[in-house]
Amino acid sequence: MSSDPPTRPDTETPRASAERIKLFIDAFGAQKFCHADELVPIMRRNDFNESCIGCHELRLDDRLRGIYRLRAKHLASAPLSPSYPAGLAEDVCALSRQLDEASDQEIQVWRTLLPSGTTYLVFELMDDRRIAGCVKSADQRIVNPSRG
Repeated sequence: MSSDPPTRPDTETPRASAERIKLFIDAFGAQKFCHADELVPIMRRNDFNESCIGCHELRLDDRLRGIYRLRAKHLASAPLSPSYPAGLAEDVCALSRQLDEASDQEIQVWRTLLPSGTTYLVFELMDDRRIAGCVKSADQRIVNPSRG
C-alpha cells in the first residue's frame, strides 16, 4: 500500500500531506494576503470532503513572468465577460507585479479546489519566504450557471 496522499479522480493532483499543509499554515496562516480570510480556514480544516489541497513546485524565471504578464494584460484589456469570475483580472495583475519584482527562485504553487468549482492558487516564493499572490477562480458552474 502506498504512503502517498490520495489523488482525487477529478484532478489527478496528489493531495498535499497534512504535515506539508501544517508547515504552510504555520508560516503564513496569520499573514494577510489576497483571499487569506477565505482560504486559510479551509486549509486549517484540511477536510477531504470540503477541499482538495495540492502543491507543486515551479521555477520562477523570465518565461514564467512572461506568461503571467501576458495573462494580466489580456484580462486587463478584455471586456467584462460572464466567462471570468469577478476579481480574476485584479488577482492576476497583482500576482504578475509581484513575480516581476522577485528574483529567480523556486516557488510552490498551492492549489485548493472546492466541490463548488472555486479554485485558489497561492504562489509561495521559497527564497523570499513570502506569498507573491493568490488567484481565486471558478468554473462555469459558478461564473455562468446557465452554461455550466
